[in-house]
Amino acid sequence: MGKMKRTSLLHRRALNQAVIYARYMPATLMLLPSDYICALRSALRMSQAQLARRCRIPRSHISRIEAGMMDPRMSTLRRIFHALFCGLLVMPIPRRHLGEALAERRLEGRPERKLWD
Repeated sequence: MGKMKRTSLLHRRALNQAVIYARYMPATLMLLPSDYICALRSALRMSQAQLARRCRIPRSHISRIEAGMMDPRMSTLRRIFHALFCGLLVMPIPRRHLGEALAERRLEGRPERKLWD
């Protein structure tokens, strides 16, 4: 295995804040990007064709994304949300406490790697 990179204090604090914030995030906010795109587009009274022109991608692409038939790249999502007058935030939502995940790794017999100093 490769050498583990040390995590800076700034990054550790950001991760801790994100984990704390995600713990209290209502489940109703955890929707798929396609749901947000469709809701925002409707709220702005914008057609799929208008959105496609604004973000310079084919209308069929927008249609497949909204239908959940396509998993768009981050760059595509960024362009779509920018065209919808929104920013895009990507945040990890831990499925379990990080300490529990480390304990599970120890039980599996995997060598423990230090995440930070």
